[in-house]
Amino acid sequence: MGFKEAIITGGATINSAFAEENLIDEIIFDVNPAIIGDGIPVFKPSNFELKLDLIDYKRVGKNLVEIRYKVIK
Repeated sequence: MGFKEAIITGGATINSAFAEENLIDEIIFDVNPAIIGDGIPVFKPSNFELKLDLIDYKRVGKNLVEIRYKVIK
């Protein structure tokens, strides 16, 4: 379709499918100040490994931190 970039905001299944195909170039995490014992996973258990290199981090709210990583290929 001619797209050069896309943002994946899916769940663990979609995120893992893209990771398994080595289609992720960057990952952005927003860290909230809460610790929970059970939640929604970012990736489902699967056979892949993503090595990351820190690009940037910044405070984006009173208690919210955004962390950006480049996926090392």
